[in-house]
Amino acid sequence: MRNEPPMIENLIDALKIQRLEIDMETNDNGGTAKEIEDRFNLYADFAVKFWHNQFSKDDFLTGLTTGSFDDVRNPVWVTLGYDPNSSEPDDEENGEKKD
Repeated sequence: MRNEPPMIENLIDALKIQRLEIDMETNDNGGTAKEIEDRFNLYADFAVKFWHNQFSKDDFLTGLTTGSFDDVRNPVWVTLGYDPNSSEPDDEENGEKKD
């Protein structure tokens, strides 16, 4: 459990994940095997730092079930300023108006 807000190091790790995921989503192939592996390694790095080394990167990669992945993904989104429970971003908040 974590009781403090995300720190700058968490934001840096979250931005690395975001950058890779954007690259993967904009590629025609949807991501190479290496990119997929890199993505999970970045999530593992984030989780280990975010929860202050309560577990190792290997614990994350070999012990986290796929059903529990949101428990790590949601803190990444929160660190980036997204609401993980929101289905779509509020475009008007970003200065864009829907047609």
